[in-house]
Amino acid sequence: MVVSINVFTKSFDIVYKKIDVVFIN
Repeated sequence: MVVSINVFTKSFDIVYKKIDVVFIN
């Protein structure tokens, strides 16, 4: 459970950063 949440959080963080970069550009 914890590992699954950790992976999901990392994936979400990566997606969020990509979206943030696209939004800024």
